Amino acid sequence: MRDALDFGSLPKLPLAAEQWNFNRLDCGSSAQPSKSSAVTFFSFPKRSTKMTKRTPRREPIRHVVFFSSKDPGDVERIADGLSMLAKIPTVSHFEVGKNRKQDSFSNEVDVIVYAEFEDECAMHAYRSHPIYQECIEIVRPLRELRIAADFQVPHPGK
Repeated sequence: MRDALDFGSLPKLPLAAEQWNFNRLDCGSSAQPSKSSAVTFFSFPKRSTKMTKRTPRREPIRHVVFFSSKDPGDVERIADGLSMLAKIPTVSHFEVGKNRKQDSFSNEVDVIVYAEFEDECAMHAYRSHPIYQECIEIVRPLRELRIAADFQVPHPGK
């Protein structure tokens, strides 16, 4: 194999945890993440053993989450609980909707959340926000299923 990695030539990581923080992201002042809400990204350049730090991508993120309720009578409570997430300041766009259940193949989903974030920093700050934690406490006991997907969208012209 021509491009096989030689793991023996990779740099040895120090054992002291405080020297390597793989959970650190410099989001600047706009996202205002909590103390524990940073992420560090490292990449290994091709044919090199040098570890380099890279800046997180600043592309919009779309976040879609599907919920089903344990009890059909709780659908409205789930939707109301999720609606509080719109108050988090790092959300660019936020919607909560109840499934119309018009699909002929599947109707398990009861509530849908659609959100947009400016970048990774904004989404990380969203997940670290106290309102997000409060929402989890309200919705988690009521839901049966939660399926989430996040995808980045390149800025127009890129």
